[in-house]
Amino acid sequence: MTLKLRIKVGPSYDPSTLTTILPNNDDKPFLLTSEHFIGHICIRIRDYNGVVLPGQQVRRTSPWFDGNNEQYSIQVHGRFKGNKWTGDDIVFGNDFDQPLRLPPGSWIGLKILQFIDPGLEADIYSQKPWAYSPFLVTMNAIRLTIDNSPSLPPWSSPNGEHITESIPLLDQPLSSPSARRSYFSNKENREQLKITEDQVWDLDFFNAYIDFDKFAVKLPGFEIGVMKYWDGQPLRYVCKSRDASVVFFVVVFELIEEDEISE
Repeated sequence: MTLKLRIKVGPSYDPSTLTTILPNNDDKPFLLTSEHFIGHICIRIRDYNGVVLPGQQVRRTSPWFDGNNEQYSIQVHGRFKGNKWTGDDIVFGNDFDQPLRLPPGSWIGLKILQFIDPGLEADIYSQKPWAYSPFLVTMNAIRLTIDNSPSLPPWSSPNGEHITESIPLLDQPLSSPSARRSYFSNKENREQLKITEDQVWDLDFFNAYIDFDKFAVKLPGFEIGVMKYWDGQPLRYVCKSRDASVVFFVVVFELIEEDEISE
């Protein structure tokens, strides 16, 4: 059985709203538009060897990976609609529809992730496991700009450029991702930041922990082969409201058999 990685993005959990995309298209990000969010999304995978639909050209990697050890990136550039959110209302993370088959000691891995991301809350042993963190804390890089134009500004990384950290609305400048994470680990600080439609958010979530080419999870000190425990469920990233009333965008990484590849 030959398995291939397929990537889908869209505005909701509903599979009919998700579109299969190719990674590493820095110059042609996917445009997502819904009643709750408008933005570009670019997924990057190092050494991509996944699904390629007929007639499509694939890039195995991106200039974004030059000079680092990261394995993947989810970059988003867009606006949250509604003028009713605070920085505490919007979370980003993973959820699953069924219980997970987890290796022994998984709680240690979770503790490591919670040390890295102090905002992370999770229940990985429930019937529908989940792990979410405030987007202001969990994102590896954030740049906020103010733009009152009705259209979305041009995509910010056409050549794989990295985001330069900047949130100018704050009284005190946060000069680094670690300073931002520390500041927004405080719930009151998150609540004081109002999310409005004139804000354009550049967000980048990335890490070196998931190797999609080897189907492995790598945490400090150990590596776990995913296939031994995989039960067929996709890895799903969701950006949504904390109360789950609104979904802003969804990114799905799924493994499918090579003979299943189709539109």
